[in-house]
Amino acid sequence: MMLSWIPRIERPSLDEFEARYLLRRTPVVIRGLYGGEAISGTFRVPELARAFDRLDDVLSHSFSARAGSFAHLQFDADHRNALQTHVSGRKRVFLFHPSAARHLLPLCNVAGVCLQHLNDDERECLLRRTGGMQAVLQPGETLFIPALYWHYADYLDPGTSFDVRFGRNRYNRFFATNFMPDYRVQALSALLSGPEHPLAEEIVGPIVDAFSKDGLTRSGRYRAVRDITRKLWERYTPDGIGEPPYRFDLTLQEDQMFESSWQSGDLYERLTAPRA
Repeated sequence: MMLSWIPRIERPSLDEFEARYLLRRTPVVIRGLYGGEAISGTFRVPELARAFDRLDDVLSHSFSARAGSFAHLQFDADHRNALQTHVSGRKRVFLFHPSAARHLLPLCNVAGVCLQHLNDDERECLLRRTGGMQAVLQPGETLFIPALYWHYADYLDPGTSFDVRFGRNRYNRFFATNFMPDYRVQALSALLSGPEHPLAEEIVGPIVDAFSKDGLTRSGRYRAVRDITRKLWERYTPDGIGEPPYRFDLTLQEDQMFESSWQSGDLYERLTAPRA
C-alpha cells in the first residue's frame, strides 16, 4: 500500500491554514482555493498567501510543459513558501523535508539524485526512507510547498500551473539575498522560517560579525562566513529543523534492499545518471 501520499483538504480558513500547515511546515493539497477565478482571468492573491507577509514580497510564476517532461529535484533559492495551482493536465509531484538533504546528494540547491531514473517501487522506497511525500495534482488543485522543501515533478499530460510565492521573514530574506544556496544555508533558513525564532539573533549575529571583520580580503571574508556558517549548521541543524511531518519506517527487507542496491552501485548509477 502506498503510504506517502500528501493529504487533500477542502479550502481552509486562514487560521486553520496557519495553525495546521504553514507554521508546522506541512505539505497539503487544497481543493477549490480559487474556484473558477484562475481560469476566468480574475486571479488575485489568495487570503492564505497574506499570512505574516509583506505583499510587496509576494511573487507569482507560471509553468507549462509537454507530457513526459520533468522538473529536476531542487529547493527554491528565494526561500519563499509556495501555493502552486494546477490549471490543466495532471502533474505528479514529490516533496522532501529539508532534513532529507543528506540522502539527496545536494549541490547548491539541486539534488544529485535523479528521480526520473527510478521506477515506482524505488521511488516509494526513497520516499519512505526520507519521509518524502507525493501527490498527483488535478486541474484546480493547489499544492502548498513549505519554504525550502525539495520538490520534483513529472508531467503526466501536457500541463500548465502557476504559483504564488510568499511568507519570507527578514531572516529568510537575509539568507536568500546574501548567500549562494546550499544545504547548510537551506537548513539554517528553514529553522528560522515563520514567526520570530528565539535563536534567530544567536544564529545570524555571528554571521554578520564574521562578514564585518576589519582587514579581511574579499576571499578571506568569504572563508570567514563559510566557516561560521558551517559551525552554526553543525550546532543547530539538521536535527534543529525537526523531522518531516510524516515519516514511514521501511520494513527490514525494504531497508536491506535499498542499502544493497546503493552499495552495489546499481541504484546510485540510476539515481545520478544524466538523462539519455
